[in-house]
Amino acid sequence: MSTITVPAGSTLANTNAIIAQMEQTNGPLTAMGNDGKSSTFTFDDAGDNPANPAVAQASSSPAPANSTQVCAGSIFVAGTLTPSTAYRAN
Repeated sequence: MSTITVPAGSTLANTNAIIAQMEQTNGPLTAMGNDGKSSTFTFDDAGDNPANPAVAQASSSPAPANSTQVCAGSIFVAGTLTPSTAYRAN
């Protein structure tokens, strides 16, 4: 397992771009949250790199069609701590 941090001021689009990049080298996203200053994302180094990247969104948004929930946690979105869920297209 490896964990990275993303600055609190990052936009959701930027955060999702980072998640997609990291999944190509560090395996699938398994957890997300925060350390009080930054968002944290954990990846399974032993897992296969996924064909479809995980995409985080506000938990208040409906789940995308034909997707599976990967994980959930409160992350920073443009400086605001936001309950979020990550999904992966099937």
